[in-house]
Amino acid sequence: MSRDFTIGQLDVPHRALIIGENSLSSALSSILDTKDIVHSSCKSLDDGLPVGTTAIFHTWFPNPDQDSPQALAIYPQKLLEHSLASAATLTANHPTAAIVSFCFLPAMYVGTALEDHTSNLRGGVTGVTRTLCRKFGKQGLRTACVQGGLIDMPEVDGWVSEAVKTVEVPTKRWATAQEVAKFMFFLGIQSTYTTGQTMVIDGGLTSGITGT
Repeated sequence: MSRDFTIGQLDVPHRALIIGENSLSSALSSILDTKDIVHSSCKSLDDGLPVGTTAIFHTWFPNPDQDSPQALAIYPQKLLEHSLASAATLTANHPTAAIVSFCFLPAMYVGTALEDHTSNLRGGVTGVTRTLCRKFGKQGLRTACVQGGLIDMPEVDGWVSEAVKTVEVPTKRWATAQEVAKFMFFLGIQSTYTTGQTMVIDGGLTSGITGT
């Protein structure tokens, strides 16, 4: 059964919120600027939702030197609570509102203090993405989770292990924050029929050559 809106309504302007403070959030902000999409930023899930928000981009990822395993354990629940509290507002503002989350693949944390905990984080964020799709899809909320492989960002230089630095990615290079941000932008703003999915952007890292 089709929802009661016309294709023309999909052109309603978006107003985005970026949650997190890192190279990925900066790249997203630059892309939104070039597309003339009004947006705002905040550091954490504890901050409020700006009036008129139609799309939320979650860019947080853990730092092994600063974040404890407990922070990873509670993040999916906090993400779910924030999304549940935001869903009604988002869908009231736009016929194809969106929540797009990000997490690294566990491979990024090999050799760090968080190595044994990132798989649970990945599974938790994936579960939240699917739950929100099932619960709010009929209201027009789209959800997606972008899972990044090895990404070249200043924030990771201090903690990425030597073992990870020597991994040979099929594309022969790491991704840039800009490349990942473009993918998140596509899912959150442009891809009006993609929802409930986890997308991997890893340069072939998990193609079977180097594992997950």
